[in-house]
Amino acid sequence: MRAALEAAPAHVQRAVAAREAMRLAAVLDLDGTPGLAEAVAAAERGEHVTVSPTSGLGVHVRSWLERSCQAGRSLNDFAHSKVNDDERNAAYMPGWFAEALNAALWPEPHAAARAALRPLTQGPPLLRDPAWEAAVLEMLRNGADSA
Repeated sequence: MRAALEAAPAHVQRAVAAREAMRLAAVLDLDGTPGLAEAVAAAERGEHVTVSPTSGLGVHVRSWLERSCQAGRSLNDFAHSKVNDDERNAAYMPGWFAEALNAALWPEPHAAARAALRPLTQGPPLLRDPAWEAAVLEMLRNGADSA
């Protein structure tokens, strides 16, 4: 994957990052988030995207990150110790997505694609998809329209 990512043109790298962000949003049922599709589409076109913390998307991103942070703190905080492993793992998922979304919005396409693909290649089992990983590799090798 790394060699294909390095060799892919910028527009393909942006397309892969955008599609991965939207795939993760769909997996986590977050794809209806206000402003998400528009921000990702703009980034894929190579436009500079800024998400205000007070925008609809910004408010959601902050809540996802807070939920993920609370899950992490629950491991060492007796006040949150009533959180079981399944609840904790579910709370981590939006954090993985927020990081991938942040990456997909970066202006530098290579770094954006590399970071946005992290959940697919290194994330928890829920976020991995071998068939999609093969499709991404195909896109990187042959262009964004190949998958």
